[in-house]
Amino acid sequence: MKIKLAAVQTGPYEKDDTYDSYMQKQWEVFDKLIKSEKPEVVLFPEVTNGPYFCQVYNDDFFNRFAETVDGPTITTTVKKAKESGAHIISSIFFKDTSDNKYYDIAFLASPRRGLVGIYRKCHIPKLQTPTLTTDEPYYFAEGNELPIYLLDNGIPIAMMLCYDRSFPECWRTYWLQGAKIFFVAACTWGFRGDFFINELRTRAFESHGFVVVAHRAGDEIIEGEKKVREHFGKSAIIDPMGEVIAIVEKVPWTYVAAEVDLELIDKVNEPLPWKRDRRPELYGIITSSKREGLENKFKKYEL
Repeated sequence: MKIKLAAVQTGPYEKDDTYDSYMQKQWEVFDKLIKSEKPEVVLFPEVTNGPYFCQVYNDDFFNRFAETVDGPTITTTVKKAKESGAHIISSIFFKDTSDNKYYDIAFLASPRRGLVGIYRKCHIPKLQTPTLTTDEPYYFAEGNELPIYLLDNGIPIAMMLCYDRSFPECWRTYWLQGAKIFFVAACTWGFRGDFFINELRTRAFESHGFVVVAHRAGDEIIEGEKKVREHFGKSAIIDPMGEVIAIVEKVPWTYVAAEVDLELIDKVNEPLPWKRDRRPELYGIITSSKREGLENKFKKYEL
């Protein structure tokens, strides 16, 4: 089965931008993409509905940028999916009225079924390095599920958000559930750009699946930040052999697209039957919640 996949690479949220102006730029790229490439699935980057703000502490951001399920971004995205005939995966800062918590989410909109599902980011970084500082737990609660969703044609997909990509256990969980395409919505900068694509190439190969990543490109700063963030772009589509089949570098307001053949997944599986040869009984330490004594869990052998 062949399917056309695409990713929108957004630009920075400028000083004079509003929600409407920033979203308008994205939908203009989307409309060009639909007209030119006619993709069946389009991925947007992380937090499409505003700037990345987790380097500063400002409680006003909860009111300024958080949306509910019936807010403008999800509502418009569902409408665009129906009008274009394409599935859309996007991401927003989300207020869940069912538990009154705030999340970083990705959501899937179907041209036939409307809003199919919401994924809440499970790995929430609090980092301080010379080139990358963030405190996402101040704004985002942790999600607790890694759900598989189906496209209208029955293809099982996985959705991840930025930091999730660096946890192999997350990919393995999706792979074991049968995911064939892994969509990663990202918003990062700094030293992580040095191995961004190589990390995703490895995960594609390990997971025997296609990887689509959408990212922001350009220099962005929000009130309260001390220096500009340089978002490096590199939105891409990667095949199950880890080959990059489409990529765009640090170019804002553009897209990547490629038609892929899912039969390649079976061709990779045949010589590398990893599901068959797994030894789950050996891997308990990986999912153990204990923080002490793990080094003594298994017998050690010495020469």
